[in-house]
Amino acid sequence: MNSKNTGPSSGSEKIGLTLTAYLNVRLEKHSDSHKRNPMDVFRASVQKWPEVVECHALTGDMDYLLRVVVRNMAHYSRFVLDTLLKHPSVQDCKTSFVLDRVKSTTALPYEHSADWCSGDANSA
Repeated sequence: MNSKNTGPSSGSEKIGLTLTAYLNVRLEKHSDSHKRNPMDVFRASVQKWPEVVECHALTGDMDYLLRVVVRNMAHYSRFVLDTLLKHPSVQDCKTSFVLDRVKSTTALPYEHSADWCSGDANSA
């Protein structure tokens, strides 16, 4: 592994957050008529969880993808067991841990999008 690219990000490691995980979350599909929609309840809760640094609604088998940054495996375990899986809207989750950060950028492929917008998609 290239030590320059290992770990979730140098900023998070500097403050002791050394473990990054991606969690696919499936919600319960049913809700009582007097309660709020399970997705609304889940979305509101995610906003309060500091471990969750990104949350995306998905198509397919799972409903959400969370990027979670924690100190260590014990912190991750507490978050999943005591917070996520105890949430009334959550049915299941599956986790993948980051072993090595191969590429991480906030740059957007602007010059390539111009080709697509102009109809010249083959000019790459």
